[in-house]
Amino acid sequence: MFSRVADEDALLISLDVPPNGHGFGYPHWRKKLFKSFARARQRIELIQADSHDLRTPHHIQKLLGDRELDLLFIDGDHSYEGVRKDYELYTPLVRKGGLIVFHDIVPCPPKRRCGVPQFWQEMKQLGQVTEFVSDWGQGGYGIGIMKK
Repeated sequence: MFSRVADEDALLISLDVPPNGHGFGYPHWRKKLFKSFARARQRIELIQADSHDLRTPHHIQKLLGDRELDLLFIDGDHSYEGVRKDYELYTPLVRKGGLIVFHDIVPCPPKRRCGVPQFWQEMKQLGQVTEFVSDWGQGGYGIGIMKK
């Protein structure tokens, strides 16, 4: 989806955990499929690594070179600590005026891991945000966007 709205020469970077047999991470065979989504002169880089490993943001910085991110989409492990760490590690890579997007800002049932809504409430205090939520009682999901 992002390849369809990004510039013709965009660099799109996807970071996901390696497949772990528990439904997380995509299998290696999907890399060819995902790379086929590139249009024109776009380049898609697929990284399978732990987003909290301090080597990972350095790897992404190398891929970016002198570029900065226009859009950072955070959809990690959904724990409060996890979303906070992803925000802290990757927001410095976003250009001034760029967008930071969070998935799963709506509170979810207690059985599920739901730290993002709490972190999102803290982020809302920092400035103007936009929220895409069908129903605040829907039990999870939703998108929150803030500008750096």
